[in-house]
Amino acid sequence: MSKVTKEKRPGRKSPWGAVWKDSEGKRKSKFFRTQDKRDAYAKDLEERLNKHGTTALDVDVAKWGRYRELEEKLGGIPLEVAVDYYIKHQRPQATRPIDEVVKAFIEDRELAGVSEDYLRHVRKELERFRIAFSGQPIALIGTPELTKWIYALPYVPETKGNYRKRLHALWRFAMLQGWISDNPVQAVPVPKITRPEPVIYNLEEVRQILTKAWETDRELIGYLALAFFAGMRGTNLERVDFEEIHFEDKCIVIPAKKAKGGRRTVIQHLPQNLWPWLKPLKKSAFTISKRDYYKRRERVLLRAEIPAKRNAFRHCFASYHVNWRGNANQTALILTHEGSTKTLFKHYHQAVKKKDAVQYFKLLPPKE
Repeated sequence: MSKVTKEKRPGRKSPWGAVWKDSEGKRKSKFFRTQDKRDAYAKDLEERLNKHGTTALDVDVAKWGRYRELEEKLGGIPLEVAVDYYIKHQRPQATRPIDEVVKAFIEDRELAGVSEDYLRHVRKELERFRIAFSGQPIALIGTPELTKWIYALPYVPETKGNYRKRLHALWRFAMLQGWISDNPVQAVPVPKITRPEPVIYNLEEVRQILTKAWETDRELIGYLALAFFAGMRGTNLERVDFEEIHFEDKCIVIPAKKAKGGRRTVIQHLPQNLWPWLKPLKKSAFTISKRDYYKRRERVLLRAEIPAKRNAFRHCFASYHVNWRGNANQTALILTHEGSTKTLFKHYHQAVKKKDAVQYFKLLPPKE
């Protein structure tokens, strides 16, 4: 005798019902708008009863309805068949915890030979992220979690943007390994950065800084000249070897292993006043560590009684050069800026007077 009975209740929106009792004797029912749907549902219940016994009727009606919808979407393929196929063919790496992914990514970057400065930032930023999500599979960390974590960081928007870049690279690496199929970091909004106006030293301050360094710490002159007249970042100065400065060709060649982006870079069209500052120096003047450079530069500024200004050395070059030459593309080429020259025009163009820019690139070491 079937445990599933059929009935009809006229006057209801869904009059066609299937009624049964579960294994504890509790009455349950589900009603449909059409007789066909009711009969199909009752048939499924009876088949489950014959296959699994009375406990098969202890069904969550809502879930069973959802199962039926999924089977219809699968074109009639039984849901359990689809689940078995997924379990058999899913990538087991999808459950790889974020801890292992971070470790593998850092090892990959080390093998790629990236700079130690880059690695230091990667280790610091990804370690903070790893601790926050330790043990979680990378495949289960989505855009909402990433957005919430990045925007909760106690940093300025620019730094938050750097964290976003690191995580984007991490997920891209995981995709290349076949551990995940998409990159949720792409949908994380890029933090909006409002850049302050660049600060620079005026012409007389630059003259005093160079004069004081020439008098008290001449070995430092090479790095100061490269910053003032070649626009080199402080973080890159310690990477410059004496052999990479080509006096005959008036250029600086940065090998691929040192260059940003891993491409050999030739810095040309440098101002003529750069070379007299570099020519008298010995090879040892280009072996100063970054930490030592910043300490010694600070002492020179104190002796010259000029306050330190953040990134002012590179900003000086950009401001004076773009107004001296009137060619943002050439300035960007020396600065190794890629893409648009919009930033140069917005922040540096007309930041100084043309006559001061002309005098800036006439600054030469004292005659002895």
